Amino acid sequence: MEVLGASVIAVLGTLLGTTVAHHYQRKSTRLAAGIERAERLRQERLDAYAAYGGALMDYRRGVMDRWYAEREEHPDDDRLGLRRTSYALRTAAQEAMFRVELLTDSRPLVDRAREALTEVEQLYATDDRAVFARRRESSKAAIYAFVTASKAALDPAGPAAGRGRSGNGGG
Repeated sequence: MEVLGASVIAVLGTLLGTTVAHHYQRKSTRLAAGIERAERLRQERLDAYAAYGGALMDYRRGVMDRWYAEREEHPDDDRLGLRRTSYALRTAAQEAMFRVELLTDSRPLVDRAREALTEVEQLYATDDRAVFARRRESSKAAIYAFVTASKAALDPAGPAAGRGRSGNGGG
């Protein structure tokens, strides 16, 4: 009878151990999948934010080229080509902005993205060189403000999180 009791206890122990191990393994798998999803989303956001910043800089350059060509009376073919290029670059910047809007949960970041695009769009609408120079600088500053806000949106915990991960205590 003792052998039977020991066998039953051994089987029950094995079943209990297997059940507990299975529970923790499922929990661990779900946690790992959640971390993987979060990292994949972070990477997509990083790609979208960088692409938008680059698209804005390209569009800004296209608008500036068009502005100079118009004011310096370049041949009509050149001006037409630069106008078409600036329109294509604007479309690319808008598409990149839409991607940012779809991927982010940050309303302030979306606002910065739109502000930067508006700054670049306004660049062309003056004949005054001094106003153009100020708008050139403000459009560049708006693009960099978007990039700075993007970095903060990617790491909402801020610099303190980096210290905690390094293990040095930050003290």
